Amino acid sequence: MMAVNKFQHPDCMKTDCADACCRYGADVFKEEYDRIISSHVASPDKFTKPYVSDGDILYRTRVRKGGCIFLSPQRGCRLHSIGL
Repeated sequence: MMAVNKFQHPDCMKTDCADACCRYGADVFKEEYDRIISSHVASPDKFTKPYVSDGDILYRTRVRKGGCIFLSPQRGCRLHSIGL
């Protein structure tokens, strides 16, 4: 499996937000989505169809049980943990 490069995200583990920003899914840029899919880290069905925001093509992670499907029960993002 190819290593997934660091995702573009703030240093969210330094905040006490209780993962509130992940309740509605998380946006990833097309380049990140392509790396995730080509690395077999996740399948396309884990994301919404692409959409454009401020000229960028984005994919949003699907939501399950009140949060992003990649949200770890211990806090934080499973995608970040494999990409860092």
